[in-house]
Amino acid sequence: MRRPIPRHILSASVLTVIVLVVTLHLAKVFRSALVPEPIYPGPGVTDVAMLSDWMPALKGTRGDTEVYVLDSGVEGAGMLVLGGTHPNEPSGFLSAVALIESCQPTEGVLYVIPRANNSAFTCTDPQEAAPMRYQIDTPYGERWFRFGSRATNPIDQWPDSEVYIHASSGQQLSGSETRNLNRAYPGREDGTFTEKVAYGITSLIRDKHISITVDLHEASPEYTTVNAIVAHERALDLANITLMMVEDQMKVTVEKSPSNLHGLTHRELGDYTDTLALLMETANASQGRLHGAIDADLVVTGKDKFYARAATYGAVTVPYTDAGISIDERCARHLTCIASFAEMYDGDDGFISLGDIPSYDEIIEGGIGQMLAGPEGQRAALGSIPVLQDPMLQKSPRAIEVSQESGKTVQYLDISGEQVAWDGTWIIEPESQLDGLTMDYGDVGYEKFNHSYPVFVSTRKLLEGTPEEVVEYHIHSDNPGPSVYIVAGIHGDERAAWFAGHLLQRKVTIKSGDLYIIAPANAAGARRRSRYVEGTLDMNRSFPGNLDGNVAEQAAYAIFSRIQEVKPELLLDLHEAIIYKQSRDFLGSTYIFSILDGIEDLYFDMLFATQDGTLCHNEFASTGPGPKGSVNAEVSGRLGIPAITVETFRGFPMERRVYDQLDTVHYVLSYEGMYDEE
Repeated sequence: MRRPIPRHILSASVLTVIVLVVTLHLAKVFRSALVPEPIYPGPGVTDVAMLSDWMPALKGTRGDTEVYVLDSGVEGAGMLVLGGTHPNEPSGFLSAVALIESCQPTEGVLYVIPRANNSAFTCTDPQEAAPMRYQIDTPYGERWFRFGSRATNPIDQWPDSEVYIHASSGQQLSGSETRNLNRAYPGREDGTFTEKVAYGITSLIRDKHISITVDLHEASPEYTTVNAIVAHERALDLANITLMMVEDQMKVTVEKSPSNLHGLTHRELGDYTDTLALLMETANASQGRLHGAIDADLVVTGKDKFYARAATYGAVTVPYTDAGISIDERCARHLTCIASFAEMYDGDDGFISLGDIPSYDEIIEGGIGQMLAGPEGQRAALGSIPVLQDPMLQKSPRAIEVSQESGKTVQYLDISGEQVAWDGTWIIEPESQLDGLTMDYGDVGYEKFNHSYPVFVSTRKLLEGTPEEVVEYHIHSDNPGPSVYIVAGIHGDERAAWFAGHLLQRKVTIKSGDLYIIAPANAAGARRRSRYVEGTLDMNRSFPGNLDGNVAEQAAYAIFSRIQEVKPELLLDLHEAIIYKQSRDFLGSTYIFSILDGIEDLYFDMLFATQDGTLCHNEFASTGPGPKGSVNAEVSGRLGIPAITVETFRGFPMERRVYDQLDTVHYVLSYEGMYDEE
């Protein structure tokens, strides 16, 4: 007779089997975290490189990660988007994937690293009970994505030091930041695992001369820096212009990168490379400390009853209701600003256009899934013709015809009543027989300057004896009144601006006050029909100038010093714009300001006058501030003198553009009581 198995042995055996089953299951779950979700490159992707191409020591490690290249084929600037710096901030990663799968740049090159810290995707933060995955609905079914950790997986870098010393600055941080990629920049070739990843990204930026770098993040709703753009000081102008362009869609703040906080992209990439470094923060309830359980639903919907209640007590810094802040809204914020950064960038290395990206409202309404392929890579049929946008009124113009000229395909667009030729990148400026040195009002059909007042005219030469010599005309009335200073043609190829200014020098009189006119302000560039003073030296990025600097800085200094001496009540800066982008040319037919102190009524009355048809040929847009180094921004900011930049559109006939320049000047002089109104 067999002896029965003792109860304790049986129990131990059962428990052992259970432990083995659980262990095998957990091992399977653990290993699943090492499996990346699929990314389906869209038609805009022209190459997929690896970060180890710029940091060979990463090859074969979890620090190596894909670098997606979307080259438009049209020469222009480069832009880098970093997603997944912190993989527990999912809208940054998801926005990067959306760009990879749906963006088709039309100018310049877009680089996207969706998993900047690839290692951190392979684990979650300890003691947070965070989900390992979340799901997004697409038109073709549900897709899954990993939810990772803020820090590098400890199996790739361990142990953490008690104190983390940032290598480049010597700043001491908590040891918990040792594995934080966003405290590791600019990185070290012989540093820690995380520092090597940072070094690889920095090397990529240097090698490819990346003009703009955007790092995508999320923060808790109670955090002070949230729904914000944090910008290196060299990128502040771009951030502020973007803020103005998107403010009708969403509330965004701009913050300057702290100079004493090191290791972050917006500080170190701006300091150690030439890129314009920007970081974006959206509000995510799963990031804070006031939420309930962290699950996939919270990650995607952003709904949390505890945060909604906290908002009623003023404990959060962003609007938060029972509706939450969904991942669709968070991605919409990221993508809208990314598109605007590209649109507003105006550097010497060219432009970048990301093509047809859904708007903020379209992303929220249709979901971020509309920009993603399906779970098996399904996507809509390609090849549809993109909609061309009217740069003046933001309406779709009609493509009239396509013809071959000079070996290039030229499309003719109906823009504000004119047929405008466009070669896909540049507006083709109509030829003109107008002579800017001898023309008269009648040559452009302008009849409003029809009064003659007794005035005294004197001239003064600036930069006398140099190729950059310019002449300032001072038109003085014995009747007291305000003073207005006109600078026309800082860019020598913007001819309608200085044509109008030169005509006014020779012809205009005023009934009161003082009028000063320099035209063309860039005499050397005007002779060559060039934007620049010399080479690629842009005077309108060189103010307030430097007496001992290059020729552009010297020219800017001479004009700025003279304006400072005269102390006019208003500066008029006459310009033109030629770039036409799909859904962009924010400068064509535009009035630009940096400050409005004291000229609010004049500025807005001018805008309304273009809208009701009493001023100029078409409606003008408004934007600001002027870019750093421009006469508008520097005269306004440094001297406190209000400035208005007038931009006409070089796709229109020369006569129309000169007319609109003259009409704007006439309006201002009449408004200030210096000329009789018609």
